[in-house]
Amino acid sequence: MDVDAELVDLLLSTVPAPARIGTVGPDDDNLASRLARRLPGADQRIELVDVTEPLRSIRAIKSAEEQAFLTRAAQILDESLGSVVSAFVGSNSEIELTARWIEEVCGRGGEPDRVHVAEVLRAADSMERWHLESSWAGYRVSAVRTVMRLTPSSAAQIAFESLSLAWHEALIEMRPGRNLGAALTDLRAQLLARYKSHGITELLLLANAGGLGDERPLGREEDPDGGSIPQDSAPRLEVGWCGSLLVVAHVDGWALAWSDPFVVTPRGGKRLGSSLPRILHPSPESHLATPRAT
Repeated sequence: MDVDAELVDLLLSTVPAPARIGTVGPDDDNLASRLARRLPGADQRIELVDVTEPLRSIRAIKSAEEQAFLTRAAQILDESLGSVVSAFVGSNSEIELTARWIEEVCGRGGEPDRVHVAEVLRAADSMERWHLESSWAGYRVSAVRTVMRLTPSSAAQIAFESLSLAWHEALIEMRPGRNLGAALTDLRAQLLARYKSHGITELLLLANAGGLGDERPLGREEDPDGGSIPQDSAPRLEVGWCGSLLVVAHVDGWALAWSDPFVVTPRGGKRLGSSLPRILHPSPESHLATPRAT
């Protein structure tokens, strides 16, 4: 059965001509492109309008109730991660970490999506970058954390303080009316110049509404990631726009990373999570499980 051809026939037989129909999806796999392939003459009777970007923008703007759901999801993520990190030991495998992650998130009424050890940044320091996702009532948030299986050195902690300052400055600049792509490009140049004296040699800023309406990363134009959104199609920030902000700072050989969900307010970006940027590592009592919050 040719579903596309049947859909075209249905449209042509039921929709008065001329008609405007909105389409959503990637350019190579939405209704408009399929119509062009199946029935080249269909667009003479039906005007197809790509509403992908407007719909993404609408989905990214959350009501107060939705923001409360996202805030709770972020809280669950922070609390669960704290328990996982405080309880693990250096020999824990990713499978064991995932099992503990699922237990902690579910124990708080959340829905675990994943915990992924993306890469070992510096084996000598037992430093890793973790990608995490959790949901509450169907509302998903994502985060990136820098984790060390050993107690971080004072040099590593000082380096991360620079990243924390840069992240908070970038967050404040997520103001209504700004083009997100232009804002990130400008901020990267400003923050890199400002924090070079702190030892930052390279700085990467990415943002999207991942899990909140748009999975594509948005960052500086020279990023090799082919999924980056061009600035001319980047969203314009509005009050209530929710997304995730990632900062990666190269400091003294470390590639430190932190991301958290945020919401745009009239005064700039506001964190939805409650955890302050820092290097996560097991406590001296790492063999003890941390009690779940009630």
